[in-house]
Amino acid sequence: KVEGRIRGRTDNDDLRFRISLPRRGPLDARIQGRTDLKTLSDSGLLVNYRMSGQVVADLTVTGSAAAPQAQGTLEIKDGRFVNSLSGLDLRSVNVQLRGEGRRIVIARAEATDGGSGTLKATGHVTLDAGRGNPFDVTVTADRLRALRRDDIRATISGRVQVAGGQGTVKASGTITVNEGEIAIPERLPTSITVLDVIEVNTPPELKRKKKKRTATVAPKIALDLRINVPRRLFVRGRGVFAEVQGNLRIVGTADNPNIRGILRTVRGHLDLLGKRF
Repeated sequence: KVEGRIRGRTDNDDLRFRISLPRRGPLDARIQGRTDLKTLSDSGLLVNYRMSGQVVADLTVTGSAAAPQAQGTLEIKDGRFVNSLSGLDLRSVNVQLRGEGRRIVIARAEATDGGSGTLKATGHVTLDAGRGNPFDVTVTADRLRALRRDDIRATISGRVQVAGGQGTVKASGTITVNEGEIAIPERLPTSITVLDVIEVNTPPELKRKKKKRTATVAPKIALDLRINVPRRLFVRGRGVFAEVQGNLRIVGTADNPNIRGILRTVRGHLDLLGKRF
């Protein structure tokens, strides 16, 4: 049995949760209250993310471990998610998860990129531990500014389905790069030497912890993604200007992807030693 609470910055921000998973007997889980996502963001639990927005929850799961029943809702209202690695900045994030018996459904999930780009999601997870709690989620982007960094930016559209259960997950779909730019840096980073470290006299407790972490295997994510680049993907820098187009297919797994396809130069030039080629 686990109980806890997340206190926000005001007296009204108080999110409580309770989870009881007995081997026998009724299942009892509940999350109720409200809090600001900034509280979670400031806690440091999610690295490279900044979040804000209200979380309002009144969601319960009862029944038994073999036949759980969910009811109620969990909502995110007027949220914002910023990823510092990709530059993705989602605004007006509004999500509603709804318990419908054996399923928790994404009744609403939508966001903008601060401009005309949008991101939406639909799907559900089935509460069935015997089948690995299978889920099926489809994410749709429409001219979303997905990458906003100094060295690369891209606006994308497309649809990706992520489904899985019993330790298997597959992501499939098609993404179109509406426009983008890759900047070649004026100075390339220096290489970093990787040192082989040999540990001596490692404490037994630390050895057991490392062995336990090694034994934990995350499910592999199988990939079947098609990337279409019709045009308007530019490469600039160090005298290079090029516009490319083509089609790629990404298969394999997320930790070992296999990229196939061709990107062709549509037009471009190279400035070198005062001459243009």
